[in-house]
Amino acid sequence: MTDEKLFQLTEEDKEKYRKSINRIDISTQNKIINIAVPKINEILKGNINKVEVQLVKDIMQLIGLLESFPGLTDHMKQRIIFALTYFCDENDEIPDFIPNIGYLDDASVAQWIVDGILLELPPPTEA
Repeated sequence: MTDEKLFQLTEEDKEKYRKSINRIDISTQNKIINIAVPKINEILKGNINKVEVQLVKDIMQLIGLLESFPGLTDHMKQRIIFALTYFCDENDEIPDFIPNIGYLDDASVAQWIVDGILLELPPPTEA
C-alpha cells in the first residue's frame, strides 16, 4: 500500500498548484522551515516506509536549496516554499494521519518541485 504510483499529480493538479505557488509570500520561508523540520523529526521517530524516506530526503533537499543558494529566483523560492507548506499541511489531499498512504500526495508534490528546481539550477562547477 505504499507504492508511490497510487498517487500521481495530474496536469489539473499541477495547474491548481501553480496558481497557489504564485500566491506564496517568500517572506514566510523561515516560518515554514521552522514547522517542517520538527515534522520531519516526528516522521523519523516512527517506522517509515520507502515513500516517507524519499519524502524526507526531498524536503531536506528543498530546505538545503533555500539555505545554500541565495541566488534562487523568487519564483523558485515560491515553489520550494509551496512544497514545504504543502508538507506541513496535515489535511491536504490525503490527510497525513492515514497510515501508509497519508504522505503519498506530499511525496508527489515534493518530488515534482525538486525535479523542476534541479533542472533549472546551473550544473555544479568542478573545483
